[in-house]
Amino acid sequence: MHRHMGFSLLESLVCLAIITIVSLFSLPSLTTLFQFDKPKIKLEALRRAINFARIQAVASGATVTLCPLKNNRCDDKEWHTQLTVFIDYHPQGEFSGDDYKLAVVDSVDSGDKLTYPRNAIIFRRFGHLAGLYNGTFVYCNASSTVGLSLSVSYTGRSTLKDTDECQK
Repeated sequence: MHRHMGFSLLESLVCLAIITIVSLFSLPSLTTLFQFDKPKIKLEALRRAINFARIQAVASGATVTLCPLKNNRCDDKEWHTQLTVFIDYHPQGEFSGDDYKLAVVDSVDSGDKLTYPRNAIIFRRFGHLAGLYNGTFVYCNASSTVGLSLSVSYTGRSTLKDTDECQK
């Protein structure tokens, strides 16, 4: 007598149906989980861009700026939009003909909010911020009161922490 190994088509279809049903019930909770991680993911990308700008300033010996551009000028009201990292010759804080674009950071998701108290992050050739400025980015998620902040020190180092500034 032969003994057959494996599953029949009917058994496979029943298993697939059970997996599908369980997956459909778990998707809403996964979506909520991703909503809580979204600020962290976006601020980690911003942190990488800040570190990149700092390293480029030291490596090139030039001033490097990270900012949101509006009409080729840095604008402190536009941090939620696409951010540009560029070698910044004169005038500073303005993307002009002599400047060189190094990288672009995606904008935050629609409805979410990213704020920073200055119009740009400018690194000098030694890797420190221009003008003794430090500041804190605040990322607020539109679908919840969850928020994170990213503090940038004068030396260009950054710290990620929870914030309660998003509560309405």
